[in-house]
Amino acid sequence: MNIATVNLTHMGLVRVTGADSTAFLQAQMTQAIASLSPNKVTLAGYCTAKGRQLASFIVIRHEDAYLMLTHRGLIEPLIKRLRMFVLRSKVVLENVSNQYQINFLQARPGEAMTKSVLDDGSLHISLRALPGQSDPCALQLNPQAESPDADSADGHGTPADNAFSVALIKLGIPMVTPSTWEEFVPQQINFDLIGGVSFDKGCYPGQEVVARSHYLGKSKKRSVIGLIDVGAPVAEKSDIWLEGKDNEPVGQVVNAAMDGGQCLVLFECPVDIALQSESKLSVDSNGQKIPLQRIQLPPYDIQAKGNQYA
Repeated sequence: MNIATVNLTHMGLVRVTGADSTAFLQAQMTQAIASLSPNKVTLAGYCTAKGRQLASFIVIRHEDAYLMLTHRGLIEPLIKRLRMFVLRSKVVLENVSNQYQINFLQARPGEAMTKSVLDDGSLHISLRALPGQSDPCALQLNPQAESPDADSADGHGTPADNAFSVALIKLGIPMVTPSTWEEFVPQQINFDLIGGVSFDKGCYPGQEVVARSHYLGKSKKRSVIGLIDVGAPVAEKSDIWLEGKDNEPVGQVVNAAMDGGQCLVLFECPVDIALQSESKLSVDSNGQKIPLQRIQLPPYDIQAKGNQYA
């Protein structure tokens, strides 16, 4: 398979092992980790008691461990927080970011990546095809490879980091970063729509808040995609403004990355505003309101309830 491979510096890995690791993660994550089969992959979140998302993970169950990919800048505070709840459980949490080389892959036309995990010593994690394209994109974890001890606080440290961020935004997959730690509930960033939340698994931190929003009505805020004519990525958490409503912003930027000379953003705002074609929105960047040139929906229904992103 002929694949373009680029090394990521802003993603890292938490390894969770021990006899009680499955039960521990089942009680902490938004996803039903206990249902994850060996060599399979899922999205999962970690929330505060108030339902604010602290992290978004890509979780791989591999051999006797769980490998959890997330933004590298979050790993140490996440491990510190999670260890508070280990108590007497047989669970070990480790930052193994420098024990793996994490690559972003893009196959050439006509080449499919059909397996999530292969048996060549590396792990291949499929992220689904990009909207309107047949080419899959994926991540590859190479164990024991020399990995740079690098951390991009904003997630755009290298061209590879930026390309991966663009791919996630186009897929409508949010990545919680140090800038958005504890900022959004899962529904605001569509995490429940893309397989990141189980509503049948039982308790986890913030479960009552997340479930209440799910069962009592549709979410008032969702995330959509926008394009801004600027030469550098706008900051995450930048305010989104609606023309004619100057008293307060209507939303915030979740993720941003450069795409073809313009800034691509995933941002949250009220659903009714996102669905109105006449809505004129702008982003506050360093005190200047820059118009959103184009607004589009992610490749799934933001008005749905629960996971429908196959």
